[in-house]
Amino acid sequence: QAPSFSFPLMHSSPGSSRPPRPIRLGFLGAGGFLRDHFAPVFKAHPGVGEIWVADTEFSRARDLAAHHGFAGAAGSLEELIARGVDAVAIFTPRH
Repeated sequence: QAPSFSFPLMHSSPGSSRPPRPIRLGFLGAGGFLRDHFAPVFKAHPGVGEIWVADTEFSRARDLAAHHGFAGAAGSLEELIARGVDAVAIFTPRH
């Protein structure tokens, strides 16, 4: 069953007459919590456009991006931001 969404994820500039566009989203951390639970939900959301993922273990980010059909991978937060994402969701361990 496809998830239902009750929150908008569209990007528009204040005062702009252009219609909102899907946001470009970045994930920081490519572990199991993101892979198994959240990546499919964000990928299916109609308000999310391009998705990038970054991890200090670049191969893990690359593999997750390939598995879910994301735009690409990065090896750091700085590289992720350089991709022009609108927002970053943090999925790193709590320690």
